[in-house]
Amino acid sequence: MKGQSVNTEQRQGGMIMDGEHLLSEDHDLEDLRDEELVALFVAKRDEEAFNELVNRYGDRVYRLAYRLTGDPKDAEEVLQEVFIILAEKLSSFRSEAKFSTWLYRVAVERGLHVPPELRPLQGQEHKSRRL
Repeated sequence: MKGQSVNTEQRQGGMIMDGEHLLSEDHDLEDLRDEELVALFVAKRDEEAFNELVNRYGDRVYRLAYRLTGDPKDAEEVLQEVFIILAEKLSSFRSEAKFSTWLYRVAVERGLHVPPELRPLQGQEHKSRRL
């Protein structure tokens, strides 16, 4: 994706011209901030930018989903749902918060859709309350 233009916010330390970030020959997607990858995906539906976000956050989202569900299959399902939601709703992301905060919030909401009796943390809380 070298040499591609991306509409993004003004940033320091990069090549910015009228709100457009230009990737130079020595920059790659790995060098871009999350918000710049989001802007690239939203503007151009750039699959490589999306894949870079998945590479950066896939393991973390899976671990969070596993903590919420307690089941590897459910965690994998939550992971897939989160990144489907990401692809569909990324244009609604506002840079008021960090991208990672927004993504984790989506993951928590999806993870909490697992029936309560299957969530290990809540199941343990219910047992301890009865004692």
